[in-house]
Amino acid sequence: MKTLVLLAGVLAVSIGFAGAQGPASAPTTTRSSSNSSALTPEEQAYLPYTDPRLAFSANKTSFKILQVADMHYGNGTSRCLNLLPEWAAAGSCSDVNTTDFLGVLLDQEKPDLVVFTGDNIMAPDVNDHAVSQRAWRKPVEARNIPFMTIFGNHDDEVAKATNATVTRETLMTVDMESPMSLSKPGPKGLFGTGTYAYAINDASGKPKFVLYLLDSGSYDVTGRLKGSYGWIHANQITWYNQTSRAVEKQNGGQNVTAVGFYHIPIPEYENAFTCACTAVSNGQPSRTSFADFGNGTTLAGTGLKTQTGCTNQTCYGVKQEGVYSASVNSGLLAAIVERGDIKMMNVGHDHVNDYCASFQGVQFCYAGGFGYHAYNTEGFPRRARVITLSANGTISTYKALDAFATPPYATQDFQQIYPSPSV
Repeated sequence: MKTLVLLAGVLAVSIGFAGAQGPASAPTTTRSSSNSSALTPEEQAYLPYTDPRLAFSANKTSFKILQVADMHYGNGTSRCLNLLPEWAAAGSCSDVNTTDFLGVLLDQEKPDLVVFTGDNIMAPDVNDHAVSQRAWRKPVEARNIPFMTIFGNHDDEVAKATNATVTRETLMTVDMESPMSLSKPGPKGLFGTGTYAYAINDASGKPKFVLYLLDSGSYDVTGRLKGSYGWIHANQITWYNQTSRAVEKQNGGQNVTAVGFYHIPIPEYENAFTCACTAVSNGQPSRTSFADFGNGTTLAGTGLKTQTGCTNQTCYGVKQEGVYSASVNSGLLAAIVERGDIKMMNVGHDHVNDYCASFQGVQFCYAGGFGYHAYNTEGFPRRARVITLSANGTISTYKALDAFATPPYATQDFQQIYPSPSV
C-alpha cells in the first residue's frame, strides 16, 4: 500500500558541568562572555551558553524557533493513531509520516532553531532507544538546523518488545552525538537531565533573549505521590534564579526577556485557561470546534477576571483535555514572577490542548501534539508551534498544522505574546 502523506507546509546547586561543552564536532558553543568581568567566577558559571548561530545581526532582525512536542516516534513502522476514516483509508500511516511532516515543515518555515520538548520517542514501542532517538532527528540534521532537546515521561520507559531499558543520561549522550545538537545535560547534582539555558545575542554580542530548558521529569520519584507525573524540582528552580540573576548583572542590572520550555505543564496552566480563555455562554465555558482547519483562528474566548492575576485578554487555542500536571506545585511560577524575565512558557504532554493563555504576566502556551503515533482527537490536525523573537524585543507566535487536506497545511492563531497588546 502507498504511504499516506500528511504533510504540512507553512507551519544551593553544584556548578560542575557534565559534558559542558557538548560534542567535539560542535566546538563553537561557549558560555556567554559579554561584560562577564563584572561577575564573580561562580556567577559566570551560571551564565547561559551561546552559539554563533543563535544571534541577531545587522541583516537578521528576527529569530524563528520551531517547537515540536510529543513526536512519539516508535520503531519506524509504529502505526498512526486517531485518524479520520478517510485519512486511514488513503493508505498506510506510520512513524514515517511524523518525520515527513517534520521535514516539510522545516523546508517551509525555515526555523533558526528547533526545540524538541519531550516524548520524542514512545519508548514502550521502540526496539532500541538509541536507534529511534537517532531516527527522529534526521530531518533537522539533513538541513543543518541546530536543535535542542529535553525529555518527557515516555522517552526513558522500558521497551516492551525487547525489555530494553535506558537512562536519560544515555539518551542525552546519543542526542549530543549530532553536530546539530545544542542540548546539554545540565549541572552536576541538579535533578534530571537536560536543564540548561542559551542566550540569543544581539548584533553587538549582548544577550537579547534567554531560552530556559527544564527537565520536568517523568513520574514521581519520591514514592509518596503514587501516580503523579513529574515536576520541576527545587534545585532546578534555584538554578533558574541564579542564572537569571547572573544574566541581569551581566546586562548592567537589567533583566533579559526570556522564554521557557519543558514537557509537563505546571498546575497554573489550568488557572491560565480559566482566567484568559473561559468565555461564558449560558453559564458554560464556550469553545470553538477543532474542525476548523485552515480557517485562520480558533478563538477559545475572552477571559473573565474571576481570580487574582487574571487579565481580560483574548485567548487563542483550544483545551480538549485536562491539564495533566504533577500532584504537587513546586513553585516555578512564583520564582518566574519574582524574577520577571520569562514572558512565555511552552509545553507539550497534553496533545489536544494548544492554547496560549496569560496569567500573572506570563503566557502559558501548549504546542499541541506533533506525532502520528501519539494519541489525538480525530480531525484535530497534528501541529507545531512557531515562535518568533524580534531584535526589537517582541515575541510572537502561531501554529503550523498538518492535515490530509487541500492545501495540505495551514497556519493558525497568530498572536503577539510580548509586549502584550492592549485589548
